[in-house]
Amino acid sequence: MTTHRREPKKMMTDPDQFLADPRLNNGRSDWFEVLNELTSQALAQLITTPSVALLDVPTHMNVGDSLIWRGELHHLKRINVRVSYESDAADFRQEFLDGTLDDTVLLHGGGNFGDIWPKFQEFRESVVKNNHHRSFIQLPQSVYFTSRDGYRRANDVFGNHPSFLLLVRDRSSFNRVVKNMPDVRVTYLPDMALGNEDLRAPARQAASRSPLALARTDSESAGTIDIPGLRRVDWGLSGVRRIQWRSARIAGKISRAAPNSVARALLPLVRRGYRRMLQLNVDAGVRLVDRASVVVTDRLHAQVLAGLRQVPCIALDNNYGKIGALYRDYAGRFENSTLIEDRELLTQVFAAYCTSVPRDATA
Repeated sequence: MTTHRREPKKMMTDPDQFLADPRLNNGRSDWFEVLNELTSQALAQLITTPSVALLDVPTHMNVGDSLIWRGELHHLKRINVRVSYESDAADFRQEFLDGTLDDTVLLHGGGNFGDIWPKFQEFRESVVKNNHHRSFIQLPQSVYFTSRDGYRRANDVFGNHPSFLLLVRDRSSFNRVVKNMPDVRVTYLPDMALGNEDLRAPARQAASRSPLALARTDSESAGTIDIPGLRRVDWGLSGVRRIQWRSARIAGKISRAAPNSVARALLPLVRRGYRRMLQLNVDAGVRLVDRASVVVTDRLHAQVLAGLRQVPCIALDNNYGKIGALYRDYAGRFENSTLIEDRELLTQVFAAYCTSVPRDATA
């Protein structure tokens, strides 16, 4: 079947161009609103269809991925673009994507474009290879492969697609793509989690607050956050909320094993379950950060969420520099946020934060 597509405008924006906007560099306190305005304007130029398919949405207990997804939905609503089909990697059906006709296909953003989380990369490569007749936009990602073979394969898959655009959310990723994936069209755009403008408010009053270490326990960890007496947690749900989250997955699990006719009838329930999981994750993250007097973290979106909630934060990098890259580009503009590049200084900086929070504390 031949379809008619409108190609995305051939807009090429590098980090220097985007971040050079004078409204981001004159000390204005509304940098956050300006950043979101510029992001929505760029998306409105790139997405040329009134509705989109959104694939690879995150149905796991990672608050950061949920914040990205929620921000994507906020930006799409802001530019009056409707989501016609939404699916995670496991629930995806080619027949349902085919039913979206000429809609632009968006791939969920985040930090898994590479070989550290191979199942997500394998999914995006597969769906792009199998749909050369569709227009694809990969929403802002951090890009990192541990091997040159990974870059070569990605360059071949995405560079040979007639209408694929890769959006990257940090300068380091942009430079990696330009150097190692020369055939792939790439444009710079900030992380979609910043689209959660409604979450930008002072933390809700808690009966008591205490310092919190929100620390990675996965393959991106660059080392433990070890401060004596500091409570350490990671993203996740427990108790009743975990049961609610698992219940929200039931429709999707049934759908996976069902024939197309049944799966299609279940789509509204599956989507409702997606939204419930999304809200449970985000609520848990907000609740966790709001109860902290200071957050020490090596999770990118713990730093972003602390910034949104105006909670002091000490950020450390992950194993390939993702947090530092976004911090230096724009996430470091949040007040009371500090990036520590030398973990030996963590205890010293933490002690200073427990007494006062200087804006320009650097290490």
